[in-house]
Amino acid sequence: MSLSSYGDTNIPVAFEVGDGRHGCVQPLLGNGIFTQDGSDWEASRKLLAPMIQRPTLPDLALFERGFQQLHGSIVSGPCTGSAATGFDIDIKECLLDLSLKTITDFLLGVRVDPRTTTSDATDWMDRFAAEYNTAFDWISKRERFKIFYWMVDGLEFRRSCSAAKGLVDELIRRAMELRRTEKPGSVSSETYVALEPLLCQEQDPKPVREQYMNLILAGKDSSGALLSWIFYALAREPALLAELVEEIESVLGSDESRKPDKTELNTMPKLDRFVCESEFQRLVRKSVSYGKLILSSR
Repeated sequence: MSLSSYGDTNIPVAFEVGDGRHGCVQPLLGNGIFTQDGSDWEASRKLLAPMIQRPTLPDLALFERGFQQLHGSIVSGPCTGSAATGFDIDIKECLLDLSLKTITDFLLGVRVDPRTTTSDATDWMDRFAAEYNTAFDWISKRERFKIFYWMVDGLEFRRSCSAAKGLVDELIRRAMELRRTEKPGSVSSETYVALEPLLCQEQDPKPVREQYMNLILAGKDSSGALLSWIFYALAREPALLAELVEEIESVLGSDESRKPDKTELNTMPKLDRFVCESEFQRLVRKSVSYGKLILSSR
């Protein structure tokens, strides 16, 4: 399945996810790219790669909506501490929540349906995030038990998995119905929906839901951890923060209400380098430790 190189010697090594990992996450993730092996994995990779490999950034309004929700969460105080009292604030969970909701909007286009109000979309995301996070906490514990994952189970886990999948199926059904019944152009073309081809070609929401669940597993923790590290690093390096603010203001000016466009983001090399150099720290995160089993090496 892969070829590993050690020194000057090429060592063919076959890997697989294994039944243990698949059984551990199956109640939530189902059968998707991160739980598959062999030809099934290759088919999923071939199917999904064109959808998520984009040469340009998605709609920046997607990130602005997420940021405004994050700002509201910090001000209203669901995170540890309170902005008004001057205590330290632990925003890790807020950033993970932001990551989950932004990825969901990117993959499925929660707000693309013109019949969906902003309030409805926010309510759906809040309910889904709560159920997904509960189920994922259980999966984190199950993974530590490896082949004995089945010893970690419970009614709360099963209910959260069922509720999370039900919410996603509901959204996907509405999206599929919209694409079948509405006239061309009724679905917003301004917002990029990564899984649009799947939504158009599938009749059953299950395959779309399973791939979506697998993709947010990869994106939620890595993006949330990167954002957490950025906040941590900038809090420790005020001189660096001032330097980045100076670069941003040199492009956008001092008007805080002005939002950058994609062209302007490309003219901020210091900010770009800082984010790229911080990315390796996404390994420092609350995450399930997913490895692969070596089947053969010769």
